[in-house]
Amino acid sequence: MEVLVITDTSFLSWELRANEDPSRNSTPSKDEQLEEACWKGVLQSMLPEIFEQSEGDNLLYLWEVKRTESFLHLNLGAVPPTMESCFSIVPYLFLPTLCCS
Repeated sequence: MEVLVITDTSFLSWELRANEDPSRNSTPSKDEQLEEACWKGVLQSMLPEIFEQSEGDNLLYLWEVKRTESFLHLNLGAVPPTMESCFSIVPYLFLPTLCCS
């Protein structure tokens, strides 16, 4: 399963502020904070409907987070994903595979 988290929105900004670590010397960027929050499980609390479908033997694990200019591309699944570019929801991957007629 793929999830795109748009980084230029305020959707998770309150969650990121709540999880800030005051002991850090430098403040990471908003994108870095969002990526770290995803690795720490914020998706399960913010998008529970995704994880409710995967109960039982089909647990979802976060395998990969790719940061782009405007979104985070998250790969979730029971096993590491293998996906062809033409079936991805990431525009950088599927757009080049489209044929113009």
